[in-house]
Amino acid sequence: MQQGGSATPFDRNMGTKMASKAVDGLLEQLKLAECRSDGSIYINTPESAVMMGVIRRQYKLTPLEALKSETDFE
Repeated sequence: MQQGGSATPFDRNMGTKMASKAVDGLLEQLKLAECRSDGSIYINTPESAVMMGVIRRQYKLTPLEALKSETDFE
């Protein structure tokens, strides 16, 4: 994420790590996926819709379903 100016080495490193974690998460979901006869892929688990965040200096994928209880919608 960048809010203006030139990207710093920290920004580039963070972007690379986030992209790697996102691809790892996607590959894990594809292992669990159902491939249909028309070639489409079907995944229906809570882990198929996630949000990435940094928790204690680690990149974590958290299911959106789990975030409902922690979110103030008002």
